[in-house]
Amino acid sequence: MNEMNNEGYDPSYPEQIEPIFKSTSVDDEQPETIELEEILPVNRNSFFVSGEALLEMGITDIPYLVDPLLPQAGVVSVAGSSDIGKSSFLRQLGCAIATKRPEFLGYTINARYNHVIYVSTEDDKTAMAYLLHKQNVDGLAPSEYRNFSFVFDTDNLVHKLDTELLSNPADCVIIDTFTDIYGGDMNVTNKVRNFLTDYSTLANRHSCLFIFLHHTGKKTEYSAPSKNNLLGSQGFEAKMRLVIELRQDKTIPEHRHMCIVKGNYLPQEYKQDSYKLYFDENMLFTNTGERVPFEHLVGCMREDILQKPEYLLAVSFRREGFSYRKIVDKLNDLGYHVRKTTISKWVKQVAILSATDEESDVESETEE
Repeated sequence: MNEMNNEGYDPSYPEQIEPIFKSTSVDDEQPETIELEEILPVNRNSFFVSGEALLEMGITDIPYLVDPLLPQAGVVSVAGSSDIGKSSFLRQLGCAIATKRPEFLGYTINARYNHVIYVSTEDDKTAMAYLLHKQNVDGLAPSEYRNFSFVFDTDNLVHKLDTELLSNPADCVIIDTFTDIYGGDMNVTNKVRNFLTDYSTLANRHSCLFIFLHHTGKKTEYSAPSKNNLLGSQGFEAKMRLVIELRQDKTIPEHRHMCIVKGNYLPQEYKQDSYKLYFDENMLFTNTGERVPFEHLVGCMREDILQKPEYLLAVSFRREGFSYRKIVDKLNDLGYHVRKTTISKWVKQVAILSATDEESDVESETEE
């Protein structure tokens, strides 16, 4: 048995100290190729592992980064519709790990490195600085966030991550968002799976968790939570070891439902009821301790909401052609304080119930 160094690497294996994934810069003299010799150990026999060796490892429980939700290694996804708080959810997770918090949403964190890499494709440095400051309600010193690393340039991303993880191991890498780094046709299953294979290889090689932020399809927020709600082909979902669908409560805008719609290592009890969360003004989630059966998240809003004056007025104003912003102003003048996102969801619900094409008009609206 080879001895491991303090960082957990075995120097006798070249593939552990040399990046597998080479840069694909246009300045390279030769096109990128990955030869078999680059990824196989010098001792070819070590490429294969016997069942005996696996059993002798004595693994009786799956190692978890966040017990029992997030595995220690592999590829998982957090998905949901727009403006639901997915990025805030993942930033909060990253902050909790990097600043050595003992738990996340009440679940124990088993961090080994207290290092998180966050790949941001939508927020630049200025926006991220603001968002981190807003979520830092405990007023931690900037030095406490030293192990929360951010990547804003996604060129040659796999190579960059491979190189960084070799020298500075991380507990998890958060990709926000998947569609921005993929850029291909989401409906071509084999292309999606092949693209994700590089990241799965990184996760296995570095014993690290990769979390992909993804989106759900149109109209799925009014169907039952399901792994089939994810945007694109089945190729993305099939590659994930765990899928969490985050959705807004239909009656209380500040509530969210964390739904585990796929969990290869989780009992069924985790995958049939949502975990109700509270999403506050600082973009932070707390666990209410309540669980809601998935079937209760299906279909129309509650009857008491449908009869509220502000709901009826908002729908009526929308049918008259008013923008969301104008509807908010008109409701405020009448003494009703409703957020624009809530009005948007009301209008979408009406569109589905009336079986009209109004929803497509709402989705294409670019006004703010």
